[in-house]
Amino acid sequence: MKAARVDRVIFVLLLGSLAVNAYVGVTGRSLFAHSSGAPPALTETGPYDSKQLAGRAAPPIDTVRLNGDSVTVAVAEKPLLLYVMSPTCGWCLRNTANIQTIAKASGSKYRLVGLSLIRNGLDDYLRDHPIPFEVFVFKNAQDPKLASYGFGATPTMYVVSLDGKIERAWGGALQGGSLRDAEAFFGFTLPGLPTAS
Repeated sequence: MKAARVDRVIFVLLLGSLAVNAYVGVTGRSLFAHSSGAPPALTETGPYDSKQLAGRAAPPIDTVRLNGDSVTVAVAEKPLLLYVMSPTCGWCLRNTANIQTIAKASGSKYRLVGLSLIRNGLDDYLRDHPIPFEVFVFKNAQDPKLASYGFGATPTMYVVSLDGKIERAWGGALQGGSLRDAEAFFGFTLPGLPTAS
């Protein structure tokens, strides 16, 4: 009897999660207001206007390699292209062809780095959906020094200039206006998102 009740609760939670993801994906609206002007926290979802992040400092990010080694990700000899994702994010999966194309077409211009919100399931995700650059895991994505990134939706892409400032950011999977903006910025056509089957 208890197992059936737990199964129903899990089912209802999954349906609710799907409904929220569908709403955010279709409307492009965040479910949370940002009246304070502060960047969204990682627990929030929804795309944002990348212009609000342009020019903000992009401090180094403490991460962990998949083998457990600690690494600080920061700008070095090339501008940095950060791809924030999660192995549990359906939009990240749908955005894979876009990020693969960006990496192939402009990888020599940028240092490409993937940042996962969580470690659990990441090995399987990367095996099944390869991303052509190293992916690290945040040590502490809620670190206050990272607030200038405005981490929110996954996936999110950031271009960080050599002077350590956010040059451009795209929150959410690349589609519609964000797809056209990314294509104009990078100077080539992206595949967009696969149609839902």
